[in-house]
Amino acid sequence: MMKVFVYGTLKQFRGNSIVMIEAGGWFLRPFMIPKEQGYCLYAAGIPFLVKSPSEATHVYGELWEVEDIRPLDRLEGHPYWYERKEFTLPVNGEGDITFWAYTFDRERLKEYHTIVDRIPTGVFEGACGEYPQQDCKICGE
Repeated sequence: MMKVFVYGTLKQFRGNSIVMIEAGGWFLRPFMIPKEQGYCLYAAGIPFLVKSPSEATHVYGELWEVEDIRPLDRLEGHPYWYERKEFTLPVNGEGDITFWAYTFDRERLKEYHTIVDRIPTGVFEGACGEYPQQDCKICGE
C-alpha cells in the first residue's frame, strides 16, 4: 500500500475520483502540505502542484492509501506530464508520514502562461474560470 496526496480532480466526488477506486484506494483524511515545503497551486482547468518557494502557500487536499499506483500514473501522465514525487513530512503525534504527490515542473508551466492562474488559497475548487484572471506569476506576462 502507498499513501498519495491528491489536491484536484482525484479528490472525493470530483471528476476523476473513480480512478482512486480503480487503484484500490481508501480515503484516510484531509491533509495539507505546509508552505515551508515551498509549493503552491496553479490552475488551468486542472490544478498543478508547483515548487515555487517565493510563492509558497499551504496546499490542501486529501491523503489516500492505494493498492496500485498505476491507474493514477496513467491518468497523470507520469513521468511525461506530471511527475510523481515522494514526500516525507512530520505529523504531530504520528511521527513522519511518507506519501506521493503529483507535481508539475515550473519551467514547463511557462508554456501555458496565458491560461494559468495561481491559486492563492492553496485549495483547488473546480474548473477553470473560478479564479480571477491575474498577471502570470510564472513568466511575468
